[in-house]
Amino acid sequence: MNFLELKLIRRLATGIVSFTSFLVLVLGFWLWGTVTAAPDRVSLHQLSLSSSTDLSSVSGDLKRSPSSIQSVSLVAPSSAGILNRASTDESLRVNSKIETLTLDCLKDGERLKKTSGARQVRLKTGLCLGQKAVLEKSNIFNRANGFEATLFQLEQGGFSSDYINLVDGENQIIMQVKDAKGRTVSAEVTISRQSKF
Repeated sequence: MNFLELKLIRRLATGIVSFTSFLVLVLGFWLWGTVTAAPDRVSLHQLSLSSSTDLSSVSGDLKRSPSSIQSVSLVAPSSAGILNRASTDESLRVNSKIETLTLDCLKDGERLKKTSGARQVRLKTGLCLGQKAVLEKSNIFNRANGFEATLFQLEQGGFSSDYINLVDGENQIIMQVKDAKGRTVSAEVTISRQSKF
């Protein structure tokens, strides 16, 4: 190779390295801008929601709700495509009425009576078995509307249900709990819902 060929090869290599460096910088700034940019926010004014829409994934004016809360049926858009905001706010307020009822430890065959004005209740309780019971299996069923709930073990001891949908009037909640030692407790909690709406 002569001197001219070496100079040409060196110049070509320098050009390739410079072009590659330029592309890396451009793509790096684009990627950094994409990753650090704030996500787009969506408001109710921009949406045309139906009752089948998953509201937990919408950011903006709505908040995530427990999984057992029935989906909110929003007011349909008018012919101009604008949601009736006052009616929508009222629907959200009415559908989000929830309450937590804390019960003493449950005894087998126990029948309790409670009252509530909430659309949904969560039950917190434990088992009267003398030791810290470890949940193995549970069934919670509202006979008034057929709603089935789930019971969760709490770290500090005891159990909590998810939110149980109530109907106006008497709601007979049947709870059957089995612990890890095979002991079973069946109890009935009748919640009388007195709607204020």
